Amino acid sequence: MRKKMDEEQREINKNNILNCTKSIVESEGFEGISIRKVAKLAGYTEGNVYNYFDNKDTLITELIQLGYQQILKATMVDLDEGLSIEEQIIQRFIKYTKAALEMPEYYKAIMFSEDPKILEITSVLNNKTKDGKKGIQKLERLIRKGMETGEFIEEDHTLIARIIWTANFGLTLRLIIENQSNEKEIETLIEDQLGLFFKGLRKRRSENGN
Repeated sequence: MRKKMDEEQREINKNNILNCTKSIVESEGFEGISIRKVAKLAGYTEGNVYNYFDNKDTLITELIQLGYQQILKATMVDLDEGLSIEEQIIQRFIKYTKAALEMPEYYKAIMFSEDPKILEITSVLNNKTKDGKKGIQKLERLIRKGMETGEFIEEDHTLIARIIWTANFGLTLRLIIENQSNEKEIETLIEDQLGLFFKGLRKRRSENGN
């Protein structure tokens, strides 16, 4: 029982450190993070923080992974099986954007960072990165499935996925910068934006329906 309580307390302490680090990112950016500052905000000694994280880099890396997981989790939910692949992709991007809008300053701080360690997680254009690719890989699979089922024309599904993701990324940032919060308008913008891409990707049918 004591061991379980110790494990629970350790998890509470670790989450407190991460939450305090997130607060610093939202107000000062990643450059504002230091173990001393995090410890002071969390009410711990610097030594306490080092009991949970080897250094500042490991703390930042875990924080980004948690933030990304929170956003990506919204895109991984089950959808109506009756939806077309196009509709599934649009719905997942709507969920992604809404999740990002719930943590705007943190999202911007992550996405604008040029830190190599952070880019290893957030990059979608670099084939060498590994950790942060669940979202783009899911999108690639959906596009490829759409091509296999005849919903989309045959194209480079990897390239299409990157183009669509970066386009939505730009829209998401504008929504954050312009402080847009009307959910219906946000959904319409995403539907219209991605609809333009899919208009050229949809497989054309002959007049007789074949």
